[in-house]
Amino acid sequence: MSGMAIIVGLNKLDANHYGHSLFELESAVKDVEDYEMIAKLSGMGVQTFIGEEATKPKITSAVTKAAKSLKEGDFLLLTFSGIGGLVANFDGNKQEIYSATWCLYNSQMLLTELYQLFEGFAEGVNILVVSDTSSAIRKLNLDLDRPLPQFIKRRALPIEVAESVYLKNKDQYDAIYFGSKKKNEIAANLILIHACQVNQFAHETSFNGFLTSAIKHVWNGGIFTGNYEFFLDEVSMTMPPFQSPKLVYQKASDKKILEKKPFSI
Repeated sequence: MSGMAIIVGLNKLDANHYGHSLFELESAVKDVEDYEMIAKLSGMGVQTFIGEEATKPKITSAVTKAAKSLKEGDFLLLTFSGIGGLVANFDGNKQEIYSATWCLYNSQMLLTELYQLFEGFAEGVNILVVSDTSSAIRKLNLDLDRPLPQFIKRRALPIEVAESVYLKNKDQYDAIYFGSKKKNEIAANLILIHACQVNQFAHETSFNGFLTSAIKHVWNGGIFTGNYEFFLDEVSMTMPPFQSPKLVYQKASDKKILEKKPFSI
């Protein structure tokens, strides 16, 4: 069995695509160093995409190549630390549909695009995705006025920026959304760890994202020996009450993956 890690992190986005009113993160790139350490200690080969290198074509290419090389029993770790966004589309009944995204350097990647990439993996490949970013930034279910200490930042695209980016690039994002399959046929074993619930924001300090900090603490250099569910319970207890991580398990996956030690090949 072999293991591979694709580690993505960026503090800053391209103003040509996202506009000039964006704030910058402080610690997304620092997260990269921690996931590199975890991957190397776990015996994985590592590819890292930081800042301007973290583009959708490069991430797509890396995941596609991994799909071609990994076989049953092999392991892929994919991590993203950065800003979470959304694309708002409208269906035939004029109902607004929000698609969560990863804000890569010069374009957003819809999570539906990511799921489509996972369709290329062989049955029995184990995939762990760690997403240290906000998983949704909908208008209605978030307390946007929650005061934050100065040393804490939200890892979320402001809603007005998200709407502006969508309208500016409407044809591009509509083509992606309406051209994607709504049901993904994934044969690999897939686990996703999200930094927060859909009605919460992901946050960071100048040291790490809250999720990454908790993961690093609980994993403890590989000393942790429990399974994924126990791991998430421990991670949750080290995080603040306003941010709760979420584990998503692909239903078609072999449940044996949940019994493995996190990050183990």
